[in-house]
Amino acid sequence: MKSLTEEFNAGKRRPENPEYKRLGKRRNYLRAKINEEGKTPELMDEFRKIGETMRSLPSKETHGDHFKRLRYCRYADDFAIGITGTKEDAEEIMQKVVTFLGRNLKLQIAEGKSSIKSAREGITFLSYHIRTWRTDKVVKTKIRGAHTTIRTVAEHISLQVPEARIMQFCQKYRYGDWNTGKYHHRPGLLRRSDAEIIMTYNAELMGITNYYCLADDVKGKLGKLQYIANYSLLKTLANKHKTRKSEILKRLKQGSELIYRYEVKGKEKELKVFKLKHMTKKPNNWGIDEIPDTFCLASPRSEMVRS
Repeated sequence: MKSLTEEFNAGKRRPENPEYKRLGKRRNYLRAKINEEGKTPELMDEFRKIGETMRSLPSKETHGDHFKRLRYCRYADDFAIGITGTKEDAEEIMQKVVTFLGRNLKLQIAEGKSSIKSAREGITFLSYHIRTWRTDKVVKTKIRGAHTTIRTVAEHISLQVPEARIMQFCQKYRYGDWNTGKYHHRPGLLRRSDAEIIMTYNAELMGITNYYCLADDVKGKLGKLQYIANYSLLKTLANKHKTRKSEILKRLKQGSELIYRYEVKGKEKELKVFKLKHMTKKPNNWGIDEIPDTFCLASPRSEMVRS
C-alpha cells in the first residue's frame, strides 16, 4: 500500500474548476456594475442566476490527473481504501490489491464484502457508515467587504450509525420490538438487586453510545433505542416488585432525571439511569471503550452494591 500510494498520488492542491472560476469573475464584474449603476432588473436577474449556477457546481476539479490521492486504513483483517480519482482508477487499484494478496500472501478477499462504492453512497467499515454529504443550505456572509452567500456543507465526510446495527443490538439485549416500539421486561434480571438491574442497562447503553459517539447522527439514531431500553428497565423493575411502571417511574423521577438511591455501609449513594443527554461527542471517562458483555453484572456471584 505504501508503494501504491507513492505511485498513485499526484499534485499538491486540487485545481480550481475553470467554469466555476469563470462564473465567479463574471459575478464580481456584475457586483461592481451594480454598485456603480444601481440595482437594475437585468443586472440583478443575471447576478442571481449566476449565483444559483455556481452553487450547483464544485469549486474545485473533481476529476483529472492533476490531483490524485490514495488513503489506506486497516484494522485487523478489515481495510478500506479511499481514492480521489476516477472509477477506473479505483478498479485498477482494486485489481492490484487482489493480485498482490493472491500471489504474494496466498489470500483471497471476501468478494461479498468487497466492492467499489462512490463517496456519496458510502461504505460500512468497523460498524460505521462512512459517506460524503452535502446540503443546499446557504448563509449570508461578508468577504473582502462585500456581502454574499456561501454554501454551508458540500461533500464533507460524515460518520453515521447503521440502523441495522441498532436493531440487532435491541434484539440481542431483548429490550423489545424495534419495529413496533413495544418494550419487554427481562426475566433473566429479576433476581438481581434494583441497582444491578440499572447498572446492567446503563453499561449496555453506555457501551454502544461510547462506540458511536463520533457519529454525526448518533443522538437521532440512538434516541429510539434509549426510549425502548428505558421503558424495558421500568417494566423489568415493575415486574420484580409486582407493581406498575408508573409507580416505578414515580419513585425514580427527579426532575428530568431517573435516579435510584441506595445505601452502602451506611452511606447513601445515587445511581442515574443513563440517557443520551449525558453523552459527550468525545471519548468519556466511563471506562467503557466497547459494547460490553454484561453477563458479569447479572451472574449470581455479582452483587456490586455490597462492595
